[in-house]
Amino acid sequence: MHENSLTGDIPASLGSLGNLTLVDLKVNNLTGSIPASLANLWALATLIQCVNKLSGEIPWDNLSRLRQLETIELSMNLFNGTLPLDLDSGDFPSVQVLKVDFNSLTGSIPESFWSMFPNIRVFWPEWNELHGRIPSSIGRCSKLFDIRRSNNSLSGPLPSSFDNYSSLSRREGWGTSISGPLPRKLGSLHNLTWLSFDVNKLSGSIPEERSLNALSGPIPEYLATFADLTWLNFGSNFFSGTISSSVFHPGISLQEVHFDTNLLVGQIPESVGQASTLTQLWLHNNKLNGSIPSTLGALANSLYLRNNFLTGSMHESMGQLASLASFDTSQNAFTGGVPELLRNLSYPQGLWLSSNSVTKTIPAWIGTLRRLQSLSLAFNSLQGPIPPEIGNLTILEYLALNDNELSGPIPDSLSRLSRIQFFNWAGNALSGEITMDFSNFSSTPNTFILLNKKNFTGPFPKSLQNVSMQLLDLSNNRFTGFLPDLPGMTPGPLRLLLIRSNDLSGVIPSWVWRLEHLQLLDLSGNRFTVSLTPEIGNLQGMRTAQTDSNRTLNKFGASDGYDGRLKNRSWSRTSLTTSGRSTPRTVFPLTAPSSPPTPTWTSLITTSTATFPSSYTSWKVYDS
Repeated sequence: MHENSLTGDIPASLGSLGNLTLVDLKVNNLTGSIPASLANLWALATLIQCVNKLSGEIPWDNLSRLRQLETIELSMNLFNGTLPLDLDSGDFPSVQVLKVDFNSLTGSIPESFWSMFPNIRVFWPEWNELHGRIPSSIGRCSKLFDIRRSNNSLSGPLPSSFDNYSSLSRREGWGTSISGPLPRKLGSLHNLTWLSFDVNKLSGSIPEERSLNALSGPIPEYLATFADLTWLNFGSNFFSGTISSSVFHPGISLQEVHFDTNLLVGQIPESVGQASTLTQLWLHNNKLNGSIPSTLGALANSLYLRNNFLTGSMHESMGQLASLASFDTSQNAFTGGVPELLRNLSYPQGLWLSSNSVTKTIPAWIGTLRRLQSLSLAFNSLQGPIPPEIGNLTILEYLALNDNELSGPIPDSLSRLSRIQFFNWAGNALSGEITMDFSNFSSTPNTFILLNKKNFTGPFPKSLQNVSMQLLDLSNNRFTGFLPDLPGMTPGPLRLLLIRSNDLSGVIPSWVWRLEHLQLLDLSGNRFTVSLTPEIGNLQGMRTAQTDSNRTLNKFGASDGYDGRLKNRSWSRTSLTTSGRSTPRTVFPLTAPSSPPTPTWTSLITTSTATFPSSYTSWKVYDS
């Protein structure tokens, strides 16, 4: 009866069906607890109730009476309580599979746990609230081949009894506080197909002998002997030294390798291309140097090389990566133009080439990569106009071309980017009036638009009122005329509105004071000369960033190819600032501390020619 929409409690009468061997109620909306009557199902071999809303404590005593029970799957429910402690009936002699992941179990793994499950083969306690050490009695479970304990609060060293796992094929334990060395004989577990120890506190060094003692030192060469290993994750540790060429060879079954966020140096070995089954290679955030090996042309899916010291141009053999979906070489020292070989990609979803020394122009063929969702060419030395063909990338969500030497107008064809969420063209030499229609952007909530530090002229683009934005930065341009009445701007999620250093004049329209989510408003360096309206009081809850050089919020993480203009700066409460001089004057309420705080650019920034209504007489002014 799995995968229906069953609701309500599990009826106690189910326990009267004594000849049942299987109960499968997974993926429903069942609530309540597991009825005690299930202890009467003497022939039951399989109990599957995962992906429901069952709650309460797991009735371990009742389940232990089912001596034929081999499989218990209770994943993704709302169970609390602990793992079984001392039971009246003793143990679970037949249970081979126990899955209790994604619940709210607490307590520790008791020392007696492993003796209660002498034949267990699969144990998933991950994503609970377990704590304490892994007991040494785990070594009694010699048949265990799949254990997943990630995302708990387990701590302490791994017990040396792990040496007894001759059949272990999957060992996953990321996101815990396990520390100390790994068991010396872990390297002899040749049945391993999945090994993950990222984001822990393991330490020590790896000797040259055939054993794995910790997650620092060089990558052990004996990994090459794990012929059936398909998934290897040593990310976010302190590995150092070079990547041995022996790790990759034709006889290995590796599909994913994660060596990212370590201290690895040297070149990427040419032998990486011999791992013909490899689909994902994560080497970002290391200190690797040299060029990309030509043999990488055999890789099939994802290649992450950002934040290393790689140089040169990309080898033509990379054009063989027709199936490559994610390609990230940001924050290196690559030279030359946008690699022509990328046009051969059939299904690219993300291309990140930012923060290199890429030159020449943006090629028109970039518009043929119609499956692109993210494109970043920021922080390079690209020149020339923006090709209108970029408007063909209609499912693009992230577009960063900022901090180059691009020139000319923004093509009207970019109006077709209806899914865009991040639109950054800042720090170029673009110019002219903005005639593109932003109205199509309205289908995507919380958009970021940055068009600052250019030479745009003409009126403020009215179609921006149709966009659901979090950030709008049009600073340091040459927009003229009045700031128009834009009723479509409110209500909306806009948090940062930056229009400083333009040539706008006249009345500040009332919609500005109705931006209920606004945290930073900067209108300085324009020619607004009228009195500020008392409606400014509607913005008294605004927050402020610590500097005015930030360009965006940290919306995209590093794994998304984020190009980081805002470095997670803290937010501090202030109220009002005028900035008509070369240094700002910061205004604080009377409740401010007696000594001036560290100067910051604050929430509201206007010009020094503005006058304040009489209700703003109780403010202390500090020069900063």
